[in-house]
Amino acid sequence: MKLTGIDTSKVDVQLKKALRSARPDDVFRVVMTLQPESSLDIGVPEFALDPAQFESREEYRRELIAARERRVSAALHDTREELERLLPAVHGGKLSHTVVVEGSAEQLVSALQLSGVSHAWLDQPLQLVEPRQSSPEHT
Repeated sequence: MKLTGIDTSKVDVQLKKALRSARPDDVFRVVMTLQPESSLDIGVPEFALDPAQFESREEYRRELIAARERRVSAALHDTREELERLLPAVHGGKLSHTVVVEGSAEQLVSALQLSGVSHAWLDQPLQLVEPRQSSPEHT
């Protein structure tokens, strides 16, 4: 596929290579970092909450998470809404600016044209490295 209309500096090398050699209906999973569209603050910023005003640590923690979710949701609302319109699956982005999306190559090229997408890379399995066993003389 052609990557016309995309700022290719925001697309990692492996994703560019995969999309260029893909058919329009090939499906990929991509990790995207979104940039905030506005400085709109909703509610109390999580750093302004005073732990003393809560009856328990759990209640304080719940409110910290809820405040963070409101702020991220407000900052990424338009871009996330567009991604959900363009792609069949959008996951994450509740507490951070990172989402995982799934869609066809054609749909992903359209999504990568959004100004709210700041970076994208091909999702890949992580390779776990097992720790070396210590020798008996080092124990």
